Amino acid sequence: MSKVVRHDIDNLTAVLEVRIEPADYAHPLDKELDTYRKKAQIKGFRAGKAPAGLIRKMFGRSLLAEMINNLVQDTLRDYIVRENLPILGQPMGNAEQQDLNLDPNEAHDYVFRFDIGLAPTFDLQGLGSDQVFEQFLVEMPDERVEKEVEQLRASHTKPVSVEGTLEGKDLLTFSIREADEAGNPIEGGFESEILQVIFEDATEGMQQAVQGLVPGNTFAHDIYDVEKDRDRSFVRKHLLGLETDDERELGPIFVFTYQGATRQVPAEFDQEAFDAIFGPDQVHDESEMRTFIRNFLARQYDGECEALLFLDFQKRLMDANPLPLPDAFLRRWILESNENANAQLVEEEYPKFAKNLQWNLIRGKLQSQFGLSVSEEEVVAAFKDKARSYLGGGGYQLGEEFMDKMASYLMREQKDVDKMYNDLLADKLHVAIKESVQIKRIPIPEEDFKKKMAEIRGSTDLEGYDEEE
Repeated sequence: MSKVVRHDIDNLTAVLEVRIEPADYAHPLDKELDTYRKKAQIKGFRAGKAPAGLIRKMFGRSLLAEMINNLVQDTLRDYIVRENLPILGQPMGNAEQQDLNLDPNEAHDYVFRFDIGLAPTFDLQGLGSDQVFEQFLVEMPDERVEKEVEQLRASHTKPVSVEGTLEGKDLLTFSIREADEAGNPIEGGFESEILQVIFEDATEGMQQAVQGLVPGNTFAHDIYDVEKDRDRSFVRKHLLGLETDDERELGPIFVFTYQGATRQVPAEFDQEAFDAIFGPDQVHDESEMRTFIRNFLARQYDGECEALLFLDFQKRLMDANPLPLPDAFLRRWILESNENANAQLVEEEYPKFAKNLQWNLIRGKLQSQFGLSVSEEEVVAAFKDKARSYLGGGGYQLGEEFMDKMASYLMREQKDVDKMYNDLLADKLHVAIKESVQIKRIPIPEEDFKKKMAEIRGSTDLEGYDEEE
């Protein structure tokens, strides 16, 4: 029976010695060779009648090599699982491993030696109710809130009739009739009940013509001199409302009858307006409105504040748990397992790799300590939520069968499924850590917070700690 003996080099490295004995391979090899013999078509012999010795000579060594390799890999894997070895990377051939002369004609013990790197054992430090972490609470300046209030006023308007001087975006309304050169209406000529023009879009001549008018006043004016920078086709289509294939020739002079003008002015913030803007019964006066807006604006930074808090968790936990690693083994494993790697590149990238590995070990300990896991149902539900976000929330009216299909479509790439799993696990980990420590809220002005975020995004530390966040 295959045997494995472990030889510890130190706390982080060991050599596994795998011994394959004749009892492990001799009989299976004979059976495999006999199967080959029955199927082999060797020149000079009838099918299946070649001598067993010839078959062993021709195929024995390669079959034995394949069989021994499979036995070694299976034995090694089973031992690692059975002993629950916390290996890092993958086992690698020991430098002192001797070349073996595989002989299918003689029974031998074959010994293989593999180097392994082991994860350090440690008790997690840095968590507990006595640990205090700071989380930013972004404060909105008054001028930022007032700007939002003014924008709401500007967007929540009502039309009022304008008497006196016209200006800006005042909307002028006319009825028009086609006229002759003298300004007299043409019997049976073109007419329209309504033509609207924004005052600031009108030509200078049109602006002068309408100032001081009261509803019912009339004046004659060139229809092609009503709005600035409008060509003939625009006037026919948009001011006169003529179809493209309407070939009527109309004179330029029309009689304009002034119907009046309206101006959009900020509406009063009453309960009806509050309910329309903020939702029913959420805001009752302007003071509550400003509080609502201030809190809403601050919540836009919640995600970044949580991300900074999690980054602080990572940094503090890594500082509190400086884990030793089998560095020489890992450098060699990276070099041998990546065909594009070289010694210089490994040396340059290893510090970042080691830092990420340290965090992964700490994270694994945290997941075990908090009993965290993500079920397949949770992953599917998250993809359904993602699909609904694409549909603007409309997915709730489309039924579960449709959402199941959408989720399956989004889950077609394993890398996307893995990312969703890791994201959900990271969210659970963040909540678990947050509940196990004290969180102190630190108010910070919006501009100061923006500067701090810019500094962090430009630092290498953030990149080094969040391989999957």
